[in-house]
Amino acid sequence: MKRKLRLRLSASLLAIATCSALHAPSSFAARDAQSILKETCQGCHTPEAGGALSRISHQRKTPEGWLMSIARMQVMHGLQISDDDRRTLVKFLADTQGLAPSETDGVRYALERRLNTVEHFDEQTTQMCARCHSGARIALQRRPAQEWERLVNFHLGQWPSLEYQALSRDREWLPTALKEMVPLLAQRYPLDNPAWKAWQQARPQAAALAGDWSFSGHLPGKGELAGVMSVSAGEGDQFKVSVKGRYADGSPFNGQGSAILYSGYEWRGNVTVDGVVMRQVLAAQGNTLQGRMFEA
Repeated sequence: MKRKLRLRLSASLLAIATCSALHAPSSFAARDAQSILKETCQGCHTPEAGGALSRISHQRKTPEGWLMSIARMQVMHGLQISDDDRRTLVKFLADTQGLAPSETDGVRYALERRLNTVEHFDEQTTQMCARCHSGARIALQRRPAQEWERLVNFHLGQWPSLEYQALSRDREWLPTALKEMVPLLAQRYPLDNPAWKAWQQARPQAAALAGDWSFSGHLPGKGELAGVMSVSAGEGDQFKVSVKGRYADGSPFNGQGSAILYSGYEWRGNVTVDGVVMRQVLAAQGNTLQGRMFEA
């Protein structure tokens, strides 16, 4: 059976540190994730029953979501962490506290950096939350009610003028956020979801993605294209990648790079095609890899 890679390509230049950190080749530090959590994170996050840590153990996020959290610790709280340790930690957290494929349905445009997407959320979510950032940023997190409440308090503490901005000063923002939005978000995006538990038990081995993938796509300025992406598996859910194909006008293209798999299906690649570095954000499901590749 032929396996398909469906790509949407873009020539837009995106200077995104998040993408670079997730896609960069990693030597994976000698310290394992548990050691990093204990020696680096436990200074602020207190141990709980069952080996859990406060705040950290009560959230599930995408690889980008975890990377953003660690970056916030660096910027706002002076966290000192090496690049290798950060990559190791993101890999561990995304694998053990990530999202199931079904939990990203409908909001993958945020992961794939589809910049012109028009979101469609209910009016209250749009006014209370998505007026400052995308609704997808919320929808790609999972927390219990207590953590959603803490997130509200974090917003107000970090941005004290929040209640005086547009769509806040015309209402009792904090009571509305705590009494209406927190229960809504906890119900809509709960920490405990059978879909995640089922995916953890059934997700395939990363090595199953090794082999040849036929692909097609469209690149602005170049038109339609097609080719084959050859994937060879390495250690730690990492891969070597080569691409070879032709544009609609018959001109060839070739590329080499690497990729890593998070949560059993979140493919993040870094491929240089004819001298141009391209990022790959793909979802692996069955015999299909689907997503977007864009200039770095």
